[in-house]
Amino acid sequence: MVVCDMDERPVRLVTSVETEEARDSSRGMDSDSDGERGAAYEDAEDGFRDADSEFSGRARDGEDANCLMECDLASVDRQESEMKQDAREGDDGEAKVSSPEANAEGQARGRALQVEIPTHFQCPITMELMQDPVMIATGHTYDRPAIQRWLDQGHRTCPVTGVRLRHLELIPNHAIRTAIQSWAPAELSALRPLAPLHDKAVVDIHRQNSDFIVLRDAIEHERAPGGASAVVFEASEDQHPVYTITEGHDEIVWGVDTTPTTLFSASADKTIRAWDIASRRCVQVLEEHTRPVLCLAVCVKHDKLFSGSYDCTVRVWNLSTYRRITYLPGHTDAVRALQVYNDTTLYTASYDHTIRAYDIESLELLKVLRGHNGPVRTLVTVNDYIFSGSYDRTVRVWPAYSEDVGPSAGTDLVKTLKGHRDAVRALACFSRRQATSSSRAIGPFVFSGSDDTNVRVWNAATFECVHELKGHADNVRVLTVDDRYLYSGSWDKTIRVWDLETFSCKHIMNGHTEAVLALCVMGGHLVSGSYDTTVRLWGVQPETEFECVGVFHAHNDAVRVLTSAGRNATTVFSGSYDGSIGFWRLPIADPRDWPPSRSIANGWVS
Repeated sequence: MVVCDMDERPVRLVTSVETEEARDSSRGMDSDSDGERGAAYEDAEDGFRDADSEFSGRARDGEDANCLMECDLASVDRQESEMKQDAREGDDGEAKVSSPEANAEGQARGRALQVEIPTHFQCPITMELMQDPVMIATGHTYDRPAIQRWLDQGHRTCPVTGVRLRHLELIPNHAIRTAIQSWAPAELSALRPLAPLHDKAVVDIHRQNSDFIVLRDAIEHERAPGGASAVVFEASEDQHPVYTITEGHDEIVWGVDTTPTTLFSASADKTIRAWDIASRRCVQVLEEHTRPVLCLAVCVKHDKLFSGSYDCTVRVWNLSTYRRITYLPGHTDAVRALQVYNDTTLYTASYDHTIRAYDIESLELLKVLRGHNGPVRTLVTVNDYIFSGSYDRTVRVWPAYSEDVGPSAGTDLVKTLKGHRDAVRALACFSRRQATSSSRAIGPFVFSGSDDTNVRVWNAATFECVHELKGHADNVRVLTVDDRYLYSGSWDKTIRVWDLETFSCKHIMNGHTEAVLALCVMGGHLVSGSYDTTVRLWGVQPETEFECVGVFHAHNDAVRVLTSAGRNATTVFSGSYDGSIGFWRLPIADPRDWPPSRSIANGWVS
């Protein structure tokens, strides 16, 4: 049973998939009708996001009219020019006798002008033979100069369809170009030579920010006594700018995971892409899923990548060769979350209300965990337990299974943690540490964020709720934690900072203008992604505690997911609704050098 058949509704693909994440998910989840759930979510989830689409629809007629008007004016200009040219030639003919060479040229020109150009070789804007055919985001082909003028005029829609463009890249259409070259008569080729090819990679279209170089030079100058450079940067530090945006996916990026050398991204376009982190280029496209890919998990020890999809399967890939090893069937609805436990066990959570445990080495099924009354949305592991959050408003605790334990050992369900009044959408965990103000131990904790606007803190050893954190005005969408604070991102556009010792709200981070969808800790900073398309960097060190130190408008649509190689990483990766992948790194290699003179570089907050 699938929530919604997106193969039959490609236009609503983005909304249909995202609707499983909608705020009213659990409010309608008391019913087991997945079809009704999908229909209900579609109307509720992205109302404000559809404003662009509605605007595009309203403006379509006007833009098409403008396009036709421009084409008509161009035709009139050409006709007037030809009439004037004929008149001048007529006047010249009366004054002198034409040479044989001129007569031959005129005859060739006349034959060329009489050639009928196939419609698919004509630019839809100028209606002339395309000299440099390029494709835009909708897949339509135009002559480069014509479509570039269209974009330079401020248009952000396809001239033919009126559909809003997901990006503004122009991709050479080599197939059409070759066909034109094969078809074009000699006279026409001589009259209108085709433009040279523009080299541009189809998969790896990069938009880079070079502010790092400016920022670095400014800091060097500022710190250097008498203008001499006092700071020495190694060559490796400026190999890349502050951020790079790479394009390749055609639909929403739903999941990202990373190894030390490779980033993997999962998309609604049914593919997984492998990106080399050093070069920031796509090195492989994994294509075997038949529906959108929703989640990823990596096990470096066993050289395996796992991917969960709306096609109800988990695919297993070799991390080194990128070849599929096998697939794991069994679920009857979308696989929404994956969790690797102790490099021994893979847990898969599904909208079919179940969790399945597999031995990572042998890939044998160890256990099917049943108990949830709604889709299972998220998983975390703490100590020897698995915690699962569901749209049925509960968090459930399961024993960790391995090949040594066996599929029949112990009781399946340890405990059901109740208290939330709406869907549980986010989980995070924190292991034990000593308190800074006393000798008492802090943790272990599991945190759950819910559509009821609250965050609950559960003792991971006793499974009791020890705190309920209130303050958000809308759904809690995402949670992350570092050594001192818990961070919660919400549909209310804010990020709240909670002290792990007192669980008081330490600070409210304001700045995003739409829902906060993703959070990640990186090198002493918090990184957030939002529906407002921005990535923000927040200082969480004492020098810049809770200050927004960077705002970047690089993605063209909502920033859906973030990940990094760990809390001390200096690079974080983002996935967006526009299908692009972002590589972000700190502009200063050593966090102790923070903050620099941020007003110098565009994007950094002064």
